[in-house]
Amino acid sequence: HMLEQRARGEEPDFEGFMDRYGDFFPENPQTLDELLEVMAERMAQAQQMLNSMTPEQRQQLMDLTNQLLEDMDLQ
Repeated sequence: HMLEQRARGEEPDFEGFMDRYGDFFPENPQTLDELLEVMAERMAQAQQMLNSMTPEQRQQLMDLTNQLLEDMDLQ
């Protein structure tokens, strides 16, 4: 949503986002660009972890993730 706002030339409510979700970002990004950098770094780390796993380990992780999402009614 914030990226769509930015693309339309609007000012995204970054502070509101951080008020709601800031606990998920202990790096404490101060701008939307910093937040995007943090998220990109996390995605790269996750990909490196997946690449280091065997196919069986990846499947086990996916199964566990799906079970957690179902348990939380997020799927």
